[in-house]
Amino acid sequence: MTKPSAIAPTADLADAAAYLDAVAKARTAAEAYYGSGESSLDDDTYDRLLRSITAWEDAHPGLIASDSPSQQVAAGVTTGDVAHTVPMLSLGNLAGYLT
Repeated sequence: MTKPSAIAPTADLADAAAYLDAVAKARTAAEAYYGSGESSLDDDTYDRLLRSITAWEDAHPGLIASDSPSQQVAAGVTTGDVAHTVPMLSLGNLAGYLT
């Protein structure tokens, strides 16, 4: 099986300030998406922003913000346990089958 190639992030985050700004932007968009269903970012833009955040975090593992959307399910805007009648599967496990 071939491993899918990584998709590039939106942009390289130059420093910690740019990273924290990206985290705040992603959190605001996620809160709007999970709250009202209306987000200022379309899905592709949000996904690329999140890839930029995780790329910065991979390069700076000791500086990951506790409120980073990469560290929480649903970007941390939902809480509590959800009972699933069917086991949840990782989309990452399916990516190789989709190409």
